[in-house]
Amino acid sequence: GELILDEAGNPAALTGIVQDISERKQAEEKLRRSEERHRTIIDTALDGFWLTDKRGRLLQVNDAYVQMSGYSAQELLTMHISDLEALEEGVDISARIQKIVKQSSDRFESVHRRKDGSTFTVEVSTVFRSEENGQFVVFLHDISERKQAAIELSQQKALFEAIFTCIPDAIVYTNIDREVVGINPAFSSIFEFTIDDLAGKKTSFFYESLEEYEHQGRVRFNLTAAERALPYEVNYRKKDGSVFPGETLGTAIKSTSGMVMGYIGVIRDITERKQAEEKLLESEERYRNLVENSPTGILACDAQGQITSVNPEMMNILGSPSNEATMAINLFEFKPLVKAGISASFKQVFNTGEPHQVEHSYTTKWEKQIKVMVYYGPIKDQSGKTIGVQANVQDITEIAQARIAIEKYAQHLETLNTVTAVLSTSLELEQVLALILSEIKQVLPFDSGAVFLSEKGELRVAAVYGIKSSMIGQVFSVEDELFQKIKQTSKALIVDTISADPRFRNWGQSGKLESWMGVPLIIRDSLIGFMTFDS
Repeated sequence: GELILDEAGNPAALTGIVQDISERKQAEEKLRRSEERHRTIIDTALDGFWLTDKRGRLLQVNDAYVQMSGYSAQELLTMHISDLEALEEGVDISARIQKIVKQSSDRFESVHRRKDGSTFTVEVSTVFRSEENGQFVVFLHDISERKQAAIELSQQKALFEAIFTCIPDAIVYTNIDREVVGINPAFSSIFEFTIDDLAGKKTSFFYESLEEYEHQGRVRFNLTAAERALPYEVNYRKKDGSVFPGETLGTAIKSTSGMVMGYIGVIRDITERKQAEEKLLESEERYRNLVENSPTGILACDAQGQITSVNPEMMNILGSPSNEATMAINLFEFKPLVKAGISASFKQVFNTGEPHQVEHSYTTKWEKQIKVMVYYGPIKDQSGKTIGVQANVQDITEIAQARIAIEKYAQHLETLNTVTAVLSTSLELEQVLALILSEIKQVLPFDSGAVFLSEKGELRVAAVYGIKSSMIGQVFSVEDELFQKIKQTSKALIVDTISADPRFRNWGQSGKLESWMGVPLIIRDSLIGFMTFDS
């Protein structure tokens, strides 16, 4: 505008040009609003934002990158890209800047370092603008979790592939129609099929029985089947036609949404295990037969003293009426067993884990008196812990009786040796005969005895035992019926009941006696007298 003055120099008029700038103002307002909108978008974006110059100096950052880096906005605006870059050096950063300027844009991955020193992975998208001496608009997306998930997925995949490849059990997986999609090396080794043999074929191809295949389809391999975690046994057919038993775990493969995508089966060849089980059953049957028919009593108990098994011979030794009656006895608590020391022997094996052998005398619950030799042996689990005791019992009652008889026989021999020694001495005859009677008393029970010697047609009492010594020297008739009977037979004469035998009517105090035995004394085929024993 221009001011016009009058002659006196006072303002008289004003001239000016008016221009309509409405459109410009509207454009400026639109630009302002657009810039605010863009700033709002940048400030509220989940991804980080930079605006940098061509030298790599940060000119602008948003709150998202502030949160990512741990630096404040003020700190970031004083920094260079190299202050945040954890992988590339200054030279590398300069080269990348030149590349972006040349290409106008770029997308790449990088690793940035936070204020606390930790790092995070970012996906960088950048565009170069030539305005204002050149600037870079940069968006940074934190992909640390995605990278970690990718690493974990890769590890899981590697682990699955290692298991799939190395596991000794056969693995087959199929689509929802039970058509083979893949097998592992162990499947090929066990079944002798290759993937080319089976790909696209239904798994019935290697089942022994079509009925079993259909049954498993109804139970496990269908879209509505419930999860079944327990193994089951199926007979399978190899490529050569041979059949083997397989322990199998089969289940559906499901997506995260629960949709059935296919099925997987893990098959273990249990041929050797089945053969071992059969041998074990045969062995157990043989052992059972041995135990049942053993001439030795066999009994076993647990750690509480409860009988767990008993064979027929053991019941026979005990005189038990039944298996149930025997097993009702507690070996640690039954008083007769405690008294006989049998309970202590069982407990000793539990405490020491060592076998031992003991001889016991015992009156059973059923009043049978027995003498037994017992071998106690520990029953141990796989860890070596004693969990039971087995007792092998031999009834030695008859053996003990025979032992007593042998001991008596030995005493008889000793007596005979003594008698022989006496006969060889220079003692008087009466003394010798008295000693003989005394030794015979050790092996032959009697109350009184006498030795009669034949002299001049009469019998003279030469020695006595249990009778008054005044009897020595008395004379008896050689014609006595008893002596005549012994003389005729040259054998001992035994009278069980004296009172009923009339031949004793002339024998003094025979009324006090119950039984009598007369024995001829023969030397060199000549009868020299008699020995009598009374009870």
